[in-house]
Amino acid sequence: MVTLEEKIYDICLKSKETNPISLFNLIISIEGIPMHGPIHHFIIPAVFLTCYNNLYSDNNLKEKLNIASKRAMIVPGGFCANYGACGAGLGVGIFVSIITDNNPLKQKSWSQTIISNAKCQTIIAKNGGPRCCKRNGYLAILAGIQFAKEEFNLDFSTTDNIECFKSQENTSCKKEACLFYKR
Repeated sequence: MVTLEEKIYDICLKSKETNPISLFNLIISIEGIPMHGPIHHFIIPAVFLTCYNNLYSDNNLKEKLNIASKRAMIVPGGFCANYGACGAGLGVGIFVSIITDNNPLKQKSWSQTIISNAKCQTIIAKNGGPRCCKRNGYLAILAGIQFAKEEFNLDFSTTDNIECFKSQENTSCKKEACLFYKR
């Protein structure tokens, strides 16, 4: 049986997408992707690493997806409520850490990794609960795109109008109070 993680790898390794929102939408439409849960902690860095690879010919995508998976999959579900940091924001930090080859002894990339995550956590927190891995994924991606542009001059393709196509499946959806609610 093919795991969700393997399905994500397959999509990413075949993708030519440069728009993180479009790739996120494709991945969350995979049969079996839950509304909420720790798989989203891997989806965010996988999306960014894939788009980065497609834009900047990084050519080590599988190796970097392996690193992202190992880091992301140790973040448990409910981390947002229980520890105060959403896994989607941590996913952007994982992406930044990987592309900068960060480690605990580096100076600049150590700060960049934490700042990228902090920017994501701030925008996620300001949008309030209850938890929604799709909304927080969109917010983290938008914050990550902006951070990558400002900090690294990376120019990811973007989407102007984001509409969540999963809102009807989310029993705790904020509906009209969500920026991405599909009316």
